Amino acid sequence: MTLSPPARPAQYPAAHRAMRYYRIWIYACNGALLLAALAFCTAAGRALADYRRGLVPGLGAAQPGFLYGYAALPIQAGLLQLLGCFAALRLSERMLNAYWLALLALLVGDAAIGVYWVFRFERVCRDLRPQLRLRLAKDYETDLDFSDAWDRLQREQSCCGVTGPSDFAALNLTILPPSCCRIPAHTTSTATPLSFSTTSSSTVSLTPVHCIPHTAACAERLLAWLKKTADALFVLGYCVIAFLKFCFLGILRCEIKEMIQKIRILRSEMGAGEFMDGSPMHGGPLSQTIVVNAVNVNGGVRAHAGSPERASEREALLGRASDPGLRRSIHEETLGLKTVNGNNNCEMRELARGDYRPLAADSAATRI
Repeated sequence: MTLSPPARPAQYPAAHRAMRYYRIWIYACNGALLLAALAFCTAAGRALADYRRGLVPGLGAAQPGFLYGYAALPIQAGLLQLLGCFAALRLSERMLNAYWLALLALLVGDAAIGVYWVFRFERVCRDLRPQLRLRLAKDYETDLDFSDAWDRLQREQSCCGVTGPSDFAALNLTILPPSCCRIPAHTTSTATPLSFSTTSSSTVSLTPVHCIPHTAACAERLLAWLKKTADALFVLGYCVIAFLKFCFLGILRCEIKEMIQKIRILRSEMGAGEFMDGSPMHGGPLSQTIVVNAVNVNGGVRAHAGSPERASEREALLGRASDPGLRRSIHEETLGLKTVNGNNNCEMRELARGDYRPLAADSAATRI
């Protein structure tokens, strides 16, 4: 009788189940790195959008130190995760290696830009006061953006001048700006006149009823904000993101290496399965025919599937395998005389281990 070929699965769910452990590792690493990168993007975006950044010399939006961040943050906050997840889903060796190398390149880039900013930030802090004095004397009341930002800083931070109210002497002003006063002057008649002495200690003559200038230096307030922002970005960028990358590089190196080895094993097994598609047991072009029935002493019937040529070989194996001492030698002779195909691999492996138990050791095999 002829049987219809068994349906073969369109995909290989066993391969996906075997890689589930490694995929979970990649997904977890990508998720943690994505959250850290989003937190860093939020903090960096707030720092870039703050008006006080525009007052600090050397921290323009087109500053060379920011260019790396413009390129690296989108990669770390989305593109890298897409590459890792897609590589895990596709089980691609090249994409997994590219994912690991991209992670390594980002870690090296973060380390290099961190060293750059250590020296750059120290220089910015050192030159903050003299640069602010020069810019206040040059751009105040001539550059509207700078003037508005400086007045806003003086109002919100309750400060006046770079180091004090005496810094406005370089502007040749007769009155202090309203942003310097605790009680802003509403008219010019109530504004406080300035008088600077020729001695080293400059004094400001004021009328306490109308205006009391702030004595705090704006440079100190600006420097405190700058250091606070730098500390937050350093913690997120190096104590969190760089540390995660360093740990994930070591972990994923081992996991990806094992994953690639298993991918190769699975591909070799799948390739062997495709090679055996022509055999009757794998639903090939040959039809499956029930040929041999082994009748035991109790009258039971055991059906064996296979071609007529394979029936004689199976009978020989079953008949001669009753002697345990000859099983391995029989197996070696059979391998040497005939080519092993996909139909008798299971029986051959059992004979090699000595675990095969024939159903009818004392029965006579008959062919139908």
